[in-house]
Amino acid sequence: MAGKAQQAIHKVFRGRRLKLERCASPSEMVISGKARIALVGAESFFDIDRVVQNRKTLLEAVAPVGYKMCHILMRSNHKYESFTEVRSIGTVQEKTGSHTMTRILVKAFQLEEKATITSGSLEEQMKNLQEEKVDCVVLLIPQRHAQLTKLLEQHPCTLFALDEWKKMNFQFRFPFLRLSRIPANTYKNQSFPVETLSSQVVLAGPHNNKEFLGNAGPVTAMYSKAQPLSDLSVIQLNEQLRNNENVDPILPKAKVLQTQNDKKKTSLTSYESSLANLFVIIAIIYLIYLFIKEETVAAE
Repeated sequence: MAGKAQQAIHKVFRGRRLKLERCASPSEMVISGKARIALVGAESFFDIDRVVQNRKTLLEAVAPVGYKMCHILMRSNHKYESFTEVRSIGTVQEKTGSHTMTRILVKAFQLEEKATITSGSLEEQMKNLQEEKVDCVVLLIPQRHAQLTKLLEQHPCTLFALDEWKKMNFQFRFPFLRLSRIPANTYKNQSFPVETLSSQVVLAGPHNNKEFLGNAGPVTAMYSKAQPLSDLSVIQLNEQLRNNENVDPILPKAKVLQTQNDKKKTSLTSYESSLANLFVIIAIIYLIYLFIKEETVAAE
């Protein structure tokens, strides 16, 4: 997924010096003006520490790339029937999508006072799981993640299903997470599909905050470093990625994408209206035909 995005960026910004930097929180790099574009998950657009999950107005999606899936790994002999029963959770470093996903689960299932979160490398957490130092490992990663696939061959585990998420209506509290499914046989010894959550992965750039902050004053100077990507760049990125889908409606997105969607809706509405008018005309012609036919029969 990252390779696909990187290739598209290189083609669109051909001739410019591009520096790839891997970090735990790419969104913060964009917001601070240290990066022009970042590959982030939908969770990066929201402040999960608020009671209502407010969208961050300093970031906007410019192109969809794919999806990350929530993986909850447990020992094959676990006895848990609900995620509310876990008391120790392993995940990777802070500020990553996986760490954020872990915090979301803890908040959703009200485990703040009951469960502990341990951060570390994926290898460390898989070892901790086998040694029963943690009850589960939570990851937010693409399907068939190469490192996880390899580790699961060495440390057999089972994927825990989040069936209860839908039952408890958490999707209204965390609307950027979509109900999803990891197909059977995605990983070794996984003979059944697993119900889980997904987060859309997008290329994101800085958002123009003048509409929120005004056109002048000391506050606006804080955001002058981060200018939005041009409409042409946004369009070209989507063309290079050959997208057949749109940015998740819950995410703030570039204005040019909003305009394109509005045009599609207008075109569809116009088509539907024309079709309805055609049916009305045909119906009127048919009624006139029946009326004339009836008059002819009466005359005879």
